[in-house]
Amino acid sequence: RFILVKLMDIRKEVQCPICLGIIRKTRTVMECLHRFCRDCIDKSMRLGNNECPACRTHCKSRRSLRDDPNFDALILALYPDIDKYEEE
Repeated sequence: RFILVKLMDIRKEVQCPICLGIIRKTRTVMECLHRFCRDCIDKSMRLGNNECPACRTHCKSRRSLRDDPNFDALILALYPDIDKYEEE
């Protein structure tokens, strides 16, 4: 069984809450499971922000972040050319 969904309808599910672009090199905050671009969340943590930017859950350190290659694969399947899509 298939369901047709417009890319625009799922955009917020694959959008980084920090840069508002499509997530690149997904990192997940393990305490709350929010996802961000690796560069965005790493920079936030380096600047001393030890909480999730989406929900403010405390994060002990960058060790509480995990790469999410499965989510990256999903984004690649949905948006084979992210740069072109974001230009539109």
